[in-house]
Amino acid sequence: MNLDELKETWDSDTVEEIPEVSLSEQNKINHPLALIRKNMRMEFWTSLISIILVTLVCLFDIEDKRLLTYVMSLIVMGIFIIGYYSFKFRQFYKEIEKPNYSTFQSLLELNYKLKYYTDLYVSYYIAAAPIVFCEILLYYQFGNSFPRFPIWSFVLTLSISLGFTYLLGKWWFNNYYGKHIAKVADLLEEINHPYEDFQTQIVKVDRKKYWFNTTNDFLTQKLGLFGKVLNWLIWIFGVLFLLILISFTIGFFVGYFGEMMKH
Repeated sequence: MNLDELKETWDSDTVEEIPEVSLSEQNKINHPLALIRKNMRMEFWTSLISIILVTLVCLFDIEDKRLLTYVMSLIVMGIFIIGYYSFKFRQFYKEIEKPNYSTFQSLLELNYKLKYYTDLYVSYYIAAAPIVFCEILLYYQFGNSFPRFPIWSFVLTLSISLGFTYLLGKWWFNNYYGKHIAKVADLLEEINHPYEDFQTQIVKVDRKKYWFNTTNDFLTQKLGLFGKVLNWLIWIFGVLFLLILISFTIGFFVGYFGEMMKH
């Protein structure tokens, strides 16, 4: 077979074109990804500033050398945890910094990345549980609570603290990442994908709307930017009041049952 015959055979074959994603669909996907990158930058700098402030407060406020050693050990542990996960999240940040989702194969890879980093973020907050435990343990130990208070008060305080940490982490992820990931998932579902069973593999996130978001939407609609600021103030002071109330309640019952046990 000479070159001309080979060319005719090649031209006569039906070559299936690789399906591509339209430019408008790419722009729709890039928008929520840009918001995710923005929130990742905000969280990184917030974590860094928080660590610096906590370290300075501890260094200047804690006089007990042994307690300071324990607290600084926890801070160092927290820095290692944040550093490790920040390195992992930076990889994801770089991968979606200059997105190019012109093919369905790239959308498939994006979906897998979202699933992987969603699970990684959950493990990030699980890693905070031992630090919360150690903090409460130090509070009881150096507050001279163990000799006087029963063990159930420590367990109750730990349960409430871990529960609060879980709810805060869940809200944080949903508010700053989950709703944008859900938007990407919705867009992927709308696209006519050529791969089999792709719809069943799309990352699933919690789409529940939290009270904070409900009040934020209401106040923002009524008062604009001031409503958003007011919503933050209401929730910050509301949570602080709730924590004080819970602490007072625990202290009251611990003191009450402690006196009962003495008699």
